[in-house]
Amino acid sequence: MPTDLVPEELIRTLRALAQDSATQRALFPTFVAVPDELVEDFGAALDQGWPGFLTNNPDIAALDDLIRARSGLPEFWTDEALDHAPFWSDLRRRARQILSDRGLPLTPPSPAPHKTYISGP
Repeated sequence: MPTDLVPEELIRTLRALAQDSATQRALFPTFVAVPDELVEDFGAALDQGWPGFLTNNPDIAALDDLIRARSGLPEFWTDEALDHAPFWSDLRRRARQILSDRGLPLTPPSPAPHKTYISGP
């Protein structure tokens, strides 16, 4: 599939998901929940796709399904899980494979330029 058929923001989020946990943390302010931000960014980027995008990209759909299957289960969304859980290792491996299959860079992306983070009280 040509790169231009994958939304640029989705490529950025896949590159973020493909990184080790230390690199993933460096993409966000220290006060945010990095596991949550990674998957929220991925989901938001998927929303930018066109109808049929996931049908035409079953590997990306499978990654989305894997994430959704763990949604609401707090043990998968901690810093400890980000560092050590097989779930996160699998997410990283799948994201790297998706990028590699399309000839896209595996290097870390820049932090999201369009997001603003606000620290709580």
